[in-house]
Amino acid sequence: MSQITEQHIQQKMRSLPDGSPNYEEMWSRIRLEVERRRSGWSEQTETVPEKTVFSRARQWTLAASAAAVIATAAGTAVYLEQRQAEPEAITADPAGQRVDASAEVDGVKLSLDNAVIGYQQTDGTTQMALQMSLSGLEGQAFDDAAFQTATLTDVDSGTSTPIEAFFNVDEGSDRLTLTRYIQENLPAAGEKRQYRLKMTDLHVNDRVEVPLENPAEGKSYEIIPADDFRFELSAYRWTAKDTKLSLEYRANQAEPVPDIYDSQKHETQVQHRGFIWAKNGDTVIKPKESRYGENGKTEFFDFGNLTGQERNNLQFVYAYAQTVKKVEGEWSIDFTVEGSTATPAAESVPIPDTAALEERTGMTLAEAQVTPFEVRIPVTREDDSSVLQDGKFMYYNRMILQAGEFETKGMQAPIPGLPYNPIEGVTTDGETMYFGFRGNQLQDLAKEPLTLKLRDALVARVYPDIWTEVQPPSDKVQAAGENMPDGSVMAYKIVRKGKDVQITTPTGGKFYLVTGTRLKVDGQTYEPDPKQSYYKDTGKTGFRMDVFKNVPEGSKFAINAGTYGVYDSSRDIDVQIR
Repeated sequence: MSQITEQHIQQKMRSLPDGSPNYEEMWSRIRLEVERRRSGWSEQTETVPEKTVFSRARQWTLAASAAAVIATAAGTAVYLEQRQAEPEAITADPAGQRVDASAEVDGVKLSLDNAVIGYQQTDGTTQMALQMSLSGLEGQAFDDAAFQTATLTDVDSGTSTPIEAFFNVDEGSDRLTLTRYIQENLPAAGEKRQYRLKMTDLHVNDRVEVPLENPAEGKSYEIIPADDFRFELSAYRWTAKDTKLSLEYRANQAEPVPDIYDSQKHETQVQHRGFIWAKNGDTVIKPKESRYGENGKTEFFDFGNLTGQERNNLQFVYAYAQTVKKVEGEWSIDFTVEGSTATPAAESVPIPDTAALEERTGMTLAEAQVTPFEVRIPVTREDDSSVLQDGKFMYYNRMILQAGEFETKGMQAPIPGLPYNPIEGVTTDGETMYFGFRGNQLQDLAKEPLTLKLRDALVARVYPDIWTEVQPPSDKVQAAGENMPDGSVMAYKIVRKGKDVQITTPTGGKFYLVTGTRLKVDGQTYEPDPKQSYYKDTGKTGFRMDVFKNVPEGSKFAINAGTYGVYDSSRDIDVQIR
């Protein structure tokens, strides 16, 4: 995912009014999903097996308010609703203090397993992570579960804090799990504090599928007769030699979600809205993306991996979530947290051999600083000049830390010569590789092997003297191109929008525009507006949109590619930390 896009969205998310959702956790899920897609997902259709008693669908969530941020950053609201690949079970020891307290109502047990205290670099606060799980729903099909109300009370002060209580399926263990982060009234080292966790009225949710017979433009469907919910297919378009399909539909009312999310404006509303799915026999194919607009909602499918016969035999369904079980009652757990026990000490881990990395990149790595919440690795460069000269190594676009049985994505900053900090909010004394852990990744890593996997090295390409002359932009899209000396092909599309000029450059997963394009008008050079320009990284169809504000009409126009990076797989490397 474009690091400039990451910074922009993260900053916007942190500025949103807080309804108690955890924006950092949401952002982590969004970034992981986008990285997963960039690695080649867009060329795959996804197989979802027949529903078993336990659904392993841990679908990431996106708040409605956060969705507005995506709209601001990328020009339209895009909701990505896909099931993630199932990871191996995490086998490391629990981090922090083992609590092992529980409460049970009608056979459903709420367990508070662990309490972990640590410093969160992303927002500069010390937090306590409470790791919880639900059991006792054997025999019940479900996607997720949520409590109507949930509060955490500091018994010593009497202060109560409402918390979000949405449980997802832990793919590694068939359990419903939740990790909540608390910032207030935490015990200091050597101090004990008493708490009371109270939750009421559990709602268990599952998906319902309604067949859409013979879909065609203009056709109407009655989805939920009891609620008079129906919609019309306002568009049904096949493109790319009948391998891609866009379905646009307009509903007569808001899409159904379980009542618990409607009433609370819950951060998972987007996940629980309805979606159109395609079915190839027993295989479910979910849309690549969903967009909400003035004319309704559009689902985009890619059936490129199917045969013509399979595409002809596709069936479509409208899938929505509903509450399938309610357990009324109150779950109350009293527990004590001891500050020193719950706060694992940071560990310094020397990296035994970085010679190969230094040879390929000019970077050396200092000791890794390891806690259950994060791993930070200071970076020193042989050439730390802020000038991005042609051929200079910039950074790895994919950074993965394998810690025991799980992997997490990371970022590096500040990178010399880049005009932005991709991990805004993380305080560093110098350039640092940063990996943050969330949810069930919070484990005791003291005895776990650690491996750094660095992929997709970006090498700078700078051609300040290559300008592509174009006609004065108008409201009609103009195409222009340039074959660069390194073999990269710039295929610009230029259009005027009032006083502004937009330049779209496809990247196709082959290069990355670091600074964006530059525009010269009658000898004067213009830089793109960082607030309106954005990158959409979708693998083979990725592009950058640069917006130039208040550009005069002029008579002579030319475009420069700016500084860009090309991928060099020969620099890929694994570094054993421990």
